[in-house]
Amino acid sequence: MRHISHIDGHRAIAILSVVGFHAYPNLFRGSFIGVDVFFVISGYLITAIILNELANDSFSLKDFYIRRIRRIFPALLLVLFCCLLFGWFSLLADEYRQLGKHVFNGATFVSNFVFWKESGYFDTASDKKVLLHLWSLAIEEQYYLIWPMLALILWKIKINFLKCTLSVALISFLLNIVSLNHNISAAFFLPSYRFWELMIGSIAAYLVMNREKFLDVYSLWSKNFLARALNRNQILNFKLNKNILESIPFIGGILIIGSIFFITKDMKFPGWCALFPVIGATLVILSPKESWLNRAILSHPILVWIGLISFPLYLWHWPILSFARILEGKELSLWARSLCICLSFICAAATYYLLEKPIRASKNKFKILIMLVLMILMGAVGFLVYKENGFVFRLQNNEIVLKQFDWNSSYNKSEECKKKFPGDDYCNISNPNISPNVAIIGDSHANHFYWGLTEYYESKNKNLINMGSGGCPPFIGISMSGPNTSANCYSRMLPIFDFIIKSKSIDTVYIGFWHSAYFDNRLIYSDNLGKIKTKDNYEYVLKALDRTIMMLREHGKRVIIIYDLPDLKQNIKDCFLKRPIYSKKACILDESIFIDDFNEYDRLIKDLTLKNNVEIFDTHKYLKGNFPVDIFGVPTYRDYSHLSINGSLFFRDKFDQ
Repeated sequence: MRHISHIDGHRAIAILSVVGFHAYPNLFRGSFIGVDVFFVISGYLITAIILNELANDSFSLKDFYIRRIRRIFPALLLVLFCCLLFGWFSLLADEYRQLGKHVFNGATFVSNFVFWKESGYFDTASDKKVLLHLWSLAIEEQYYLIWPMLALILWKIKINFLKCTLSVALISFLLNIVSLNHNISAAFFLPSYRFWELMIGSIAAYLVMNREKFLDVYSLWSKNFLARALNRNQILNFKLNKNILESIPFIGGILIIGSIFFITKDMKFPGWCALFPVIGATLVILSPKESWLNRAILSHPILVWIGLISFPLYLWHWPILSFARILEGKELSLWARSLCICLSFICAAATYYLLEKPIRASKNKFKILIMLVLMILMGAVGFLVYKENGFVFRLQNNEIVLKQFDWNSSYNKSEECKKKFPGDDYCNISNPNISPNVAIIGDSHANHFYWGLTEYYESKNKNLINMGSGGCPPFIGISMSGPNTSANCYSRMLPIFDFIIKSKSIDTVYIGFWHSAYFDNRLIYSDNLGKIKTKDNYEYVLKALDRTIMMLREHGKRVIIIYDLPDLKQNIKDCFLKRPIYSKKACILDESIFIDDFNEYDRLIKDLTLKNNVEIFDTHKYLKGNFPVDIFGVPTYRDYSHLSINGSLFFRDKFDQ
């Protein structure tokens, strides 16, 4: 590649900005745009290789994918293996289970789809997802799977490459813009909304390869004085108009740096905001390699070296930071974060020189087969960890206490429920062989009352069903996207409400949801019934919940809202469960203070009570002395906001009081 030093320096800026955001988010608020810069660079490099080989009649899909395996698999295999190994000795069962799931997704390059379904990139729980950063690698690999074949077809049938690429990029960009208005998470994670960034890099590669032809066309087309001053020979030879040519990479650099400091995670991103770093990266790529910025700055040996290790550095830095945060149990100090970054550089350099570089230089195709087999095995091991619930036997903890946190394995009737009734994340029923009489719907803050409610209604010879989805509020007809929510809430909740409304046996419906999640101004709501029109999210929640209650009542249902419990300032699990290593007490029971963030929720309940005299089950009158730990020292919370089994069962005799 003609611009290899220049591009390596460009890579360095991209990876440093990403690392800066992950380690020092308050200082580099918008440096997550480094991923967008990476996308442009990746699209440029891959397309430049493909087009050069097509022009020389030497392109082979087989050889292309072999090179991708040599480039991607060695470092990725090492990081996935180390994460599983270190997780075995450091993570609790549910944490290790989640890691196993994400290892499987990382090995199969579908992480972006999984994280889209789980929640958003900027959500509060994201820093505990050890492999969250693999979403961007998954998008690149999905692009590499499709783009070479499409480029080969375009070349063979001699369709205008530039027009076709521009058209597809424009469609992808417009899809991204439209998606921002109803599903930010999809716009962020899904390939169809992100491919335009890689395709801009592909367009840049085509323009660079055909620079002389396009300058000829430009010279004939241009009539104004500036175009005549910038004729083809001057640009190609870099002799005249030097100041103007020098400004091209500077403008690109200003756009990238400005994005780092002025774009924030609270903005709708990618969308229009992403144009600034993408255009900036493209200008730097298109600028002459002889320009001062490219020659003196981006080609500096230090930046070139960082660019060379950028891929393993990207793979290593987030797991190291994430493991450190998990073990510490709270936000890391500045010193600890800096130490993690130093360790990331050491691991990245060792990976590059001892593993990645030798394998990339090797022509032994048997190694390719070995790496393919190892990646399949890695995915299989991750899946096994997930299916075995994180191998609980690793932990030496009190079994009575351990049971309180093992919420997933308690769903002994979940699969039976889903076979007969609509359900998403949650479908649990006291007796799957008879029709339910009572339902509890909502997100995880409804789900965690299931065990107490089911025992209460079993004592009354009634059958309870719990249905809902994590991160989806129990609102009829509402679509939403944004932080702490799940994808496709409308379509996931629709069959649940349809079932409850049509059910002749269900006469009582409990509604529960996380009190602090759905008023966030970053959330985007839309009403599929077309009646709620307001930009105030509080008003949206009030109207959506009021309509839901009224529609359920119109179909003869008694509706009761379970008053949500407060969140803790820390994860109570760390007060009880001992990790295999680093058993530092990150939680002190005496400091388990509830967060007082009920202002909007209290206002909501008050307004609903005034509007339609809604029934409320008041959980707060039982808090003192019972939560987050009962009088016997057994936890009644299982993390920072959800009830343990013991906490849920505490309410089994309280629902008629």
